[in-house]
Amino acid sequence: EGGVGDGPSARERKLLRLTIVTAGASASKAAALRQRWRYTHDLWLGDIPPEHATLKRIRQLLWTTGEVGSPQPYVRKLVRKGYRQGTVLEDGSRPWLGYAFLSYRCAEEASAALLELQGKEAAA
Repeated sequence: EGGVGDGPSARERKLLRLTIVTAGASASKAAALRQRWRYTHDLWLGDIPPEHATLKRIRQLLWTTGEVGSPQPYVRKLVRKGYRQGTVLEDGSRPWLGYAFLSYRCAEEASAALLELQGKEAAA
């Protein structure tokens, strides 16, 4: 058991495999985090109906805003059912609304987005 030339034990092979997988994941996560750190100015986007509170729909909304050729903001967090609407519907229910945190590269981009998105209603 464990003689010369036998190679690593099963436990050592498992640890080696975990180390390699972790190192690969860390490198890709580090690259993604470096990219995200460039986006330092956050906006809160709220009162999103649940049917529109998906990453795809938020990105479609953001695609229609901002200057042509400017990078899209990073959607830091998206919550589909974050809070209940204050008004009561005819059936007595209060529907859920979602929200998102959007990160922009600079204050100017965030301010421009705020002016453009303020009061905007989602298309059906």
